[in-house]
Amino acid sequence: MSVHLSAETRSDGELAATYEAHFDLLVGIAVSRFGIDRADAETLAHEVFLAFLTCVDRINDQRAWLVSAIFNASKNYVRRAQRTEPLPEDGRDPADPRYARAGQQWPDVLAAREAFARLTPRCQLALRLRHLEGYTIPEIATILGTTSKYAAKLVGRCLDQAQRRYGGGGAS
Repeated sequence: MSVHLSAETRSDGELAATYEAHFDLLVGIAVSRFGIDRADAETLAHEVFLAFLTCVDRINDQRAWLVSAIFNASKNYVRRAQRTEPLPEDGRDPADPRYARAGQQWPDVLAAREAFARLTPRCQLALRLRHLEGYTIPEIATILGTTSKYAAKLVGRCLDQAQRRYGGGGAS
């Protein structure tokens, strides 16, 4: 980030002297008045000095400006710190109970997906409507454009076919 200073700006030596004269004061205010740890207080002081460099020509009382700027920066820091939620002491979130058996269920899920993929598109549709989307047999018959009796037979036959492909001979 470049800082543009006018020709009337003080020399680098004067700015360095101002920095040296006030840095410890600013850090001390942030630490003692606001309870900010030293590393963060130094960061705030550097940010204040950066802002100071951008408007040094318009400042009449440098010490007052720097002190008020560190007060404002410290208040903002404390306000933001209060909005954050600390992580748990052990650093771990509790596991989601829905996934407690995921490792054990994964082979079954993969096998079921593979068996479903090997079915005809009409069987896939019938089983998806019945078991995944919860349609009744008469609703499935309407969607497929057939009778309820044939829809029930189709769903049963497709389920038997999927069970045979899933794991051995139709036994559940």
